Amino acid sequence: MILATDEDTKVKDAVALRFKELCEERNISPNALAVRSGVTPSTVYSMLDSSQPVSYTHLTLPTKLEV
Repeated sequence: MILATDEDTKVKDAVALRFKELCEERNISPNALAVRSGVTPSTVYSMLDSSQPVSYTHLTLPTKLEV
């Protein structure tokens, strides 16, 4: 198992914050983002939870927000 570094945690927190901002700017909920992205709502909520590790899904969701 690979453990996250402090830098990984900082990046994860920054990404989660930006996703929250983008959802607010576009007036969509995490559930709506999940539907647009073709993932489960729990996947999106885990991405927004800074205690969860970063995954490939977290890196692909920005395309669904047209970022």
